[in-house]
Amino acid sequence: MNRQFVRTAVALCGLGLLSACSSEPEGPKLGDVAGIVTLDGRPLHNAWVIFTPESGLSSYGQTDMEGRYELQFTARRSGAVVGDHQVQIGTKTTASEGQGVDRPETVPATYNEQSNLVETVSMGQNTIDFELTSSK
Repeated sequence: MNRQFVRTAVALCGLGLLSACSSEPEGPKLGDVAGIVTLDGRPLHNAWVIFTPESGLSSYGQTDMEGRYELQFTARRSGAVVGDHQVQIGTKTTASEGQGVDRPETVPATYNEQSNLVETVSMGQNTIDFELTSSK
């Protein structure tokens, strides 16, 4: 994961906290997005999943031990903007100033830094699974 991703994730979290101050969720139309990420047929746990629309804010999710994720748009709104998204999936994290733990990237770059994954989010519930392979 590069520094730009970390900055983007921090900015998204900050914007999410700001939006938590409003009483009504406002903003773009969202679709709920959840799914399972596997790598070589096994659940990929502790991976980040980012959906970036053609315009607007990205949505972020983290996989659990079974590889399941759910996207968050802000701290108070789940889902992702309706429309097409570039998708990035990875495991690399970099600790900053003594916080967190460095984790190596275990997912091929074609799914994160050089991702060509594109998914469409519709209104309502979207189940989007990713079956990744390490041979890419």
